[in-house]
This record gives sequence, C-alpha cells and structure tokens, in this order.
Amino acid sequence: IKVYRTWILQENPVFMTEPEKTTQEDEVDDSSEQILRSETNCMKELESHGHKRSSSWGRTYSFSSAINRGFLTEDENKDIKAGTQPTLQVFLTNSSNVFLLEPCQDVPKLLENQVEVCKSVLSIYRHMIMEHSMSMQTWEQLLQVLLRITEAVMKRPQENQRKDSFAESLASILFRTIIVAWVRANLCVFISRELWDEQLLQV
Repeated sequence: IKVYRTWILQENPVFMTEPEKTTQEDEVDDSSEQILRSETNCMKELESHGHKRSSSWGRTYSFSSAINRGFLTEDENKDIKAGTQPTLQVFLTNSSNVFLLEPCQDVPKLLENQVEVCKSVLSIYRHMIMEHSMSMQTWEQLLQVLLRITEAVMKRPQENQRKDSFAESLASILFRTIIVAWVRANLCVFISRELWDEQLLQV
C-alpha cells in the first residue's frame, strides 16, 4: 500500500507514464516488407536462370536487418511505459483485499491496525477521485470496488451478533468516499444505469 501511495500521490515512476505514439514502427515494417519483396523477386529471377538456393539463402540483408532492428528496439524499449490507467486498475483490484479480511475483534491492536490500513487505502481512493484524470473503465472499476467494499463491510449483522467495531470505524469515511466518487464520476464520464441501481441498493 505504501509503495502504491508513493506512486500515485507523488511523481509517477517511468512505467506509469503514457507510451509514446509514433509511426516509427509502421515505417520500419513497411521498409522491411519492401526489402523482402525486392529480394524475393531477385531470387526468383536467379532461379529462373538456373541458380539454386544455397543453405545461406535466407541470410540476406533483410534477415540481418531484422536481427539488428530487434536488438535496437529492445534497447530503446527497456523502460516499459504501461500508462497510468492500467496501474490504477491493478491497484484498485489489489487494494480492495484489505477490506475483505476477517477483522480480529478479539485483539484490539490488530483491529486498529486493519482499520488504519483501510483508511489509508480510502485516502488514496479520494486522491484518485479528486486529482487524477481517469478513463471510463477506471471510473467504473473504482465504483464497483467501492460497492463491493461497502457490501462486505456493512453487511447486516446476524441475530445475537455482537457490535461490529470494524464496520463502525469505517462507516463514515466509506460512505463519504463512495458518495464523492459517484458525484465526480458522473461529472467526468457516463455511468451506466446498472451501476446506479447497485448504488441505490447500498445507500
């Protein structure tokens, strides 16, 4: 959680930067195709004059060029740039698990630690909601995660079940987060009716 917090709240690492969109790869592919076509025509002409293919026929300029280009591309792309949205989506999926752990009601210190971790995750969610520009897919995943968390944490207690300190500690901040998330999401993207129906069931 601390690592994700650093990545999201502070300067993004290299892998969270957006990949550069260039036409260089397309140009290289077109050039290689032209070279291969030219060499194929040349070999057909040689064969028509009685020349036979040797074992080194495939080791032409295009073959060597492709190998060299592969090493060059690998060197140029050693810094992976996956983009912000995939990283946020992975974080949403992984971080939601801290809410699904069965709280240890019998050990106050452990319960307190789990509540603090959950509040820290919700703090990151709120930062994402207010500060990050997110795609529709990321917004929908955030809302779905918040709905599942709310459902898991605020489940109705069974008869004769003692007070749920874990749910009581998170209720206020959780509902504030989910309400702000829904308002911001609707200002930024289109939210499907199905998600709205799920939201109404939780409130």
